[in-house]
Amino acid sequence: MAVHTESRAFGRMTVEGERRAALIEATTALEVAIADFCRSPNGKYRYGARVPRAEKSASNLLTEIGKTIMLQYVFPVLFEEEEFPGDLIKKCFDANTTRNNIIHNRQRDVAPDEVEEYLTAIRDACTSLHAFTQAAPCSE
Repeated sequence: MAVHTESRAFGRMTVEGERRAALIEATTALEVAIADFCRSPNGKYRYGARVPRAEKSASNLLTEIGKTIMLQYVFPVLFEEEEFPGDLIKKCFDANTTRNNIIHNRQRDVAPDEVEEYLTAIRDACTSLHAFTQAAPCSE
């Protein structure tokens, strides 16, 4: 679902020139992909193994702190650098910050190359998260 939504977002940006809408739609797809991962058996296992004294589940934590903080602070703990590179996390974080500026600070435009970079990162992140969501939990 999230990967499909992000694909539509990329199409909107490239075909119709609706960069702001494309970024909003893509960051929403990223949020869905993160939530799906947090609720998946693999997400629950990974979170429990890497944050053993957590008082909240990954899903509840996401609801409480949101995707911005989840990306910035929790993902680097949940994933090894080779699994989910720091630069990918940073680009997704930056995309979400720009999305927040569009929504909350009425940012009127986003440069085409910037949006394309963000959408590519979000597509890669959603694809990785989908694979992690579908994977069976395994011991580390």
